[in-house]
Amino acid sequence: MRKFVLISLSTLIYLKSQAQTSGSASVSLTLSSVARISIASSGSSTLSLGSPSTAGLPLSTTAKDETKWLNFTSAVGSGVSRRIEASISAGTVPNGLELKLGLNTAVGGGGTLGTIVANVASPIKLGASAIVLDNITGAYTGVGVGNGFKLTYTINVSNYGLLRRGTSVVQITYTLIDN
Repeated sequence: MRKFVLISLSTLIYLKSQAQTSGSASVSLTLSSVARISIASSGSSTLSLGSPSTAGLPLSTTAKDETKWLNFTSAVGSGVSRRIEASISAGTVPNGLELKLGLNTAVGGGGTLGTIVANVASPIKLGASAIVLDNITGAYTGVGVGNGFKLTYTINVSNYGLLRRGTSVVQITYTLIDN
């Protein structure tokens, strides 16, 4: 009986030592910083203030365009976040008018898409560079119209005394940068 127990014990020790064998391999994972931004469009933006239906009434006070979408992809280092700034980079808004920008809630995408600074309810006046979206980390919005942040441009009269008829074209540049 003692011989049987010894053989059984030896077999168990051998099997246990075989079960504990392991190997390892090193795998290097690399993710570079990514910062891509684009504006998707379903048409051109034209903002026109309409004529009043009756003499003595003001121009229609606001015109709105929602044909553009902000798309981006971001991958950042640990402890880093990004922001998106918007500015008029070419052309000027005519005297007596204000061009404002507001972002709608994001549609699609994933990750940390950031905090809207210029929302539709409180749009920012465009001119010099202004933050429109802040605290973006690893995120993507999806591609094209219907994905990301719908941009809402509005123009309104700020001073009737400065208004002159005419057409003006402005270019708005969006920049995705580290905080």
